[in-house]
Amino acid sequence: MAIEIIYETHATTIDNEAGIATGWLPGQLSAPGIPIFQDARLRECNYGQLNGTPVELLVRERSRHISVPFPQGQSYRQVVAQTRDLLRDLAAKWDGSRLVIIAHSANRWALEHLLLGIPLEALVNAPFTWQPGWRYTLPAGDPTP
Repeated sequence: MAIEIIYETHATTIDNEAGIATGWLPGQLSAPGIPIFQDARLRECNYGQLNGTPVELLVRERSRHISVPFPQGQSYRQVVAQTRDLLRDLAAKWDGSRLVIIAHSANRWALEHLLLGIPLEALVNAPFTWQPGWRYTLPAGDPTP
């Protein structure tokens, strides 16, 4: 069997409205009325010294940190590794299910890279266009290379 994944971006935050890249700084979301399972592997990329900086600055830096971590932070490949680990756990525990994952842009890029084979270089430089959900299929077994 397989798992159907529906990916959604998180709700708008105060930082989003101010054009701030929250990174690993605390953020505030509305309290939803559905069961939630939080997993640290779905945190935004740790921008290290750039946590809390304007998004426009971060966008200029993205392609430099695909493999090289942000100073005192992590790289996008490290986000992919965390996501790969999460997907393996999901495949083992939720086979045949439909799951909604609510996360951040780097996590969506990791899903696109792992499940669709899109190079990270293309993903981090692509403009963001919101849509109501992205759908992926996580194959059964060991789902990611």
